[in-house]
Amino acid sequence: MVAGPDGDDLRAQLDIDARLVTTFEAHSPFEAMMTFHRLMELGPYRGVSNDERRAYSEEALMRQFRGH
Repeated sequence: MVAGPDGDDLRAQLDIDARLVTTFEAHSPFEAMMTFHRLMELGPYRGVSNDERRAYSEEALMRQFRGH
């Protein structure tokens, strides 16, 4: 799940009993999924495309950290 306004739509769909398990930072979607798989003990994440290896843009990072 993405922090800030980029994750608002997804958070709105969460069940009332949903709870925050942990938080972490990642510089790319690939890094985020690798960390998620490790934390959830899902085995290694192999990725689906080279696009997810690109770092998040500065604009996307600012939206997540500042909330706009």
